[in-house]
Amino acid sequence: QDLQAVYTDLCGGSLDFVWSVDKRKVMLFAQTQGDGWDDSTGSLQLRAISEAIALDGNMPKAELGVWHGDVTKLTDSESLSLEELVNQGNPNCEDLATTGPMLNLLRDSLGNESIASCAEAVSFCDSVSKMPEFEVDGGQGFITRMLCSETCGCSDPGG
Repeated sequence: QDLQAVYTDLCGGSLDFVWSVDKRKVMLFAQTQGDGWDDSTGSLQLRAISEAIALDGNMPKAELGVWHGDVTKLTDSESLSLEELVNQGNPNCEDLATTGPMLNLLRDSLGNESIASCAEAVSFCDSVSKMPEFEVDGGQGFITRMLCSETCGCSDPGG
């Protein structure tokens, strides 16, 4: 049944994109020829793929994935380490989960779709995540610190 829904989505919308999930678990997209999906029922990845198909090339409206103008950005991100991706994605230690894909990644990671800002996720700043497998807390602490860096005290590590 889930595969049938994906098939219907894939055949009924834009197929001119590729996607990747980087080591931070952020969905990345670029327009080209190709397709693919994570077949986990209700997963953020599956929802992001369905969104990309429905957007039919209207990338600025994406709420679940980060679009790049060049497919090489996806392959480049595959070669970076987790640390390099985090540093490149947020060099100024800012809160990234303010709107769109990053806020939705935070919501999905914490299992709370009603989160509206990093202030509502501050209790996860100290949660322990064992990387790179996202063990212990399922990556909740890591994702929160990555997306809510300012709220979690990144710019003031000594407290």
